Amino acid sequence: MHKFETERLKVRRLEEQDKPFYCSLYTCSETMKNIAAPFTQTKAEQSFNTAMKILKKEQPKHLVWVMLNKESGTPVGIFGLTWPEPKSTKAASPKAEGTKTASPKTESTRAESTKAEIGILLTPQSVKKGFAIELIRHFLSRCNCFEGLTHLQANVSAGNTDSLRLFKKANFQTIETDKTTESTVIRLEFNILNN
Repeated sequence: MHKFETERLKVRRLEEQDKPFYCSLYTCSETMKNIAAPFTQTKAEQSFNTAMKILKKEQPKHLVWVMLNKESGTPVGIFGLTWPEPKSTKAASPKAEGTKTASPKTESTRAESTKAEIGILLTPQSVKKGFAIELIRHFLSRCNCFEGLTHLQANVSAGNTDSLRLFKKANFQTIETDKTTESTVIRLEFNILNN
C-alpha cells in the first residue's frame, strides 16, 4: 500500500522531499510532549535518513506515510508501521566442553511477525480535527493487504490521553500496562481477524 485516500486526506509513502516536514515534527516540543524529548535537528535528520534507507528495502520492516490535507495540499502528519525484530532464540544443540557455539545470523522478514506497531504524529495545528481517527479507521479496513499481519499494537504513555482516546475509539483494547520508575506505557492492540 504505497498510497491511499480518505475523505479528507491523501496518504503517500515518505519521500526525500518530506525531510523538512519530518524534521519539523520530531523537533517540535508540542508534537513530542507525550512521546519523548524533542529531537535535535541533527538527530531528526539522522532519523529521516535511516527511515529512507529502510523504505528502499524490498520488504521494509518500517513503513512511513505522509498525510496531506486534500483541500490545502499541506502535510498534517506522518503515520508509521513497525514490525518488531524477532526475539532471539538460542539453539539447543549440544556442544563440546570448552567450545563456543556461534548463532547463525539471518535477516528476518516482516512476514515472520504477525504484529506491527502503529504510530501517528500530527502537527499541533492538525490535532483534534479528526484526521487521526479518519486515517486509522480507513487503514484498519484495508490492513489485510499486509500478508500475515493479524494484530496492530500502539504503545501510548499514560499521560497522552488524546492518543489513548483515539485508539480506544478505533476499537483497540488495552492488553498491558508497563510501569517503570520514569513513566507508564499502555499497550493497546487491535485484532485484525476479529474486526
